Amino acid sequence: MNEILDEKKSWLFYKTWNNMFRKLPDAEAGELVKAMCTLEEGEEFTFKNPILEAVFSTIKEQMLANTERFYKEKERRQNASKKGVEARAEKKKQSDNESLTNRQPIVNQSLTNGKPNDNESLTNRQPIVTYKDKDKDKDKVEDKDKVKDKDILPPYSPPKGGKADSSLRSESRENVAVYTPPKTTRMDYQAVLDAFHASCPSLPKVLKLSDSRKKAIKARLSDFGLEEIKRAFTLTEQSDFLKGTNATGWQAGFDWLMKPANLTKVLEGNYENKHKAGKAGSMFGEDDYLAKVARGEASIMDEWFGGVAEGG
Repeated sequence: MNEILDEKKSWLFYKTWNNMFRKLPDAEAGELVKAMCTLEEGEEFTFKNPILEAVFSTIKEQMLANTERFYKEKERRQNASKKGVEARAEKKKQSDNESLTNRQPIVNQSLTNGKPNDNESLTNRQPIVTYKDKDKDKDKVEDKDKVKDKDILPPYSPPKGGKADSSLRSESRENVAVYTPPKTTRMDYQAVLDAFHASCPSLPKVLKLSDSRKKAIKARLSDFGLEEIKRAFTLTEQSDFLKGTNATGWQAGFDWLMKPANLTKVLEGNYENKHKAGKAGSMFGEDDYLAKVARGEASIMDEWFGGVAEGG
């Protein structure tokens, strides 16, 4: 029994035993624990108290039953593992036999009426094709395709807003002297920033070309073009209001100018310096921005944050 129990590393302590152990004095409870440990080692424990021995008998039966279940399960798993190994070995053996059976015999020469026929064996031999030969054949086919395709124009892309001419899609170079691919417009973000810094020295510098600014520059170049944007920067520098000469000291910035509504108003001359004597409500005249606000003709929120809801 010792040899079997040495393989078992633990034993169960049931929760139903808790109440019994808690009611026993410490000495008796400790004696029961010693008896359980001794049983797990495969030995018998001698009790001095017959009542305590009777209590332990119930625990002993449960522990022995658990040990028996443990080794039955272990034996079952060992048998299952053994069967699995045997099955895999048998399958491998069958696979090896099948591979030997399917091998073709090596025939050195063909026989005609029982006699070797060297001419026939040489005629029936299949040429040995290497991977290098296959690659050469593949290259030849690709070269032929290139020769066929070299006279075909690339796909034709009509200009923006124009109509496609289907006759140019498969036109041969023999019929077209020179093919000019459509030009692509490159977004020169730095050119816009350089123009801003050169034209608007009074306004805050742009320190970082972020993705949102690139998106706004791209949209404004598409809407107005570089020259109109440069003209807007020049008009901005000429405007006292946009440079901060106003009631609040607010200044226009690059991001403000890149909004479509604001750029349009600058180009239309809405911020030009106009100091005419006019109606009451402003010390500078009727065309002054504060006078317009006083008359309800303009809004501070629209002026400072105009175009926020629009793209840009």
